Amino acid sequence: MNHNGIVAIRADKGRRFRWPVRFFPVDFPLCLAELTSGDSEMESLLVACSRQNLDRLTAEPGCEVRILAEHQSTRPTLPLAICQKYGFKPGEPLWLVGMGDYVELWSDSAWQALQGEAVAALVAPDPE
Repeated sequence: MNHNGIVAIRADKGRRFRWPVRFFPVDFPLCLAELTSGDSEMESLLVACSRQNLDRLTAEPGCEVRILAEHQSTRPTLPLAICQKYGFKPGEPLWLVGMGDYVELWSDSAWQALQGEAVAALVAPDPE
């Protein structure tokens, strides 16, 4: 996975959704993980990526990664506790924001509140 972009999908009543392989090709297992930083201002992020890219994220200083689930198919299920924590609701859009080597998962309410920041992050020049 190494793509930028934004895609809206929907999870079914069982919290399963179809991974949009056309937009975000995936290497298996697909890991759903919670990413937090030592910076108290940063809230945790829900991300999806391959195991290899997850290992790279854990190497970042001050970054903590907690694996929530691993999936071998393109039909992952969001754990109920994560749906409740992040505000994901069946039938409402689930926003996938590609950030290079990983994809952030945003609830519709988070997307409505912060979409300008997400778009700005996607179009910002690479600092390297």
